[in-house]
Amino acid sequence: RFQKNKGESTLSKRYLKVIGAFLVVLVLFATVMAPTVQAAFPDLRPDHWCYEKITDFESRGYVKGYTDGSFRPDGVITRAEFVTLVNNFFGYKIDEDDVPNFTDVKKTDWFAPQIAQAVERGYISGYTDKTFRPYEPIRRQEAVVILANILGINNGEYEVNDAMGISRFSDADEIQPWAINAVQRYAIYGFINGYEDGTIRIFNNVTRAETIQLLNTVEENVIIDRENGTTTIKPSSGGGGGGGAATRFTVKFTTDGNGTLDYENEIGKET
Repeated sequence: RFQKNKGESTLSKRYLKVIGAFLVVLVLFATVMAPTVQAAFPDLRPDHWCYEKITDFESRGYVKGYTDGSFRPDGVITRAEFVTLVNNFFGYKIDEDDVPNFTDVKKTDWFAPQIAQAVERGYISGYTDKTFRPYEPIRRQEAVVILANILGINNGEYEVNDAMGISRFSDADEIQPWAINAVQRYAIYGFINGYEDGTIRIFNNVTRAETIQLLNTVEENVIIDRENGTTTIKPSSGGGGGGGAATRFTVKFTTDGNGTLDYENEIGKET
């Protein structure tokens, strides 16, 4: 019967030990060098329609998640959260000691200086009963008026029946008188579009993802000087008057039948 000699057996064992050690090192090296892919928020899926913009805004410090680590992209955004995101986005600096003069905002509230800055900037005000209602959701109408105020397009004459204005929305008559000028101008500039059924749904609550989409549209059409807190609408944006062709950027929100919002960016030409 064939038998291995003692020296050959010892050599084989050493060889196996070397191979085993090499494989262990290789596995450890691969584990260390492999890129770590970790979502910024566990409830924000890569296939969410606003995923890239949300992660971009988060990386630039414009928006944060909640203390439980979630972002809640499809959750409604409150008035306090909205002004905080707007302040961060436009580079408005807050004073931690500022407290606005509202009966429902205390100095200890985290959002107190954010609201104070918003009021000081003049783009939002409270209610006639001297409340701000920070925990209430913000509607599309309010969001548009705020952004129109910041961009300085909330006033000025316009053609009531402008094809790019609110006349194209079947429910435009629901826009309240105090907001109609700002919404009309905002629509003419092409900063907002309606839903696929031709409505604008001005009283819909705005979600956190929609807020980021609205601000992203602004960033693509407006020169924002965050150092000095100023904005200038790019000449290529619509609504500036004059002849020639103007590139118009619009945001179209649609639903998939299950209540989930999707969006579509459109670039068109107007003569």
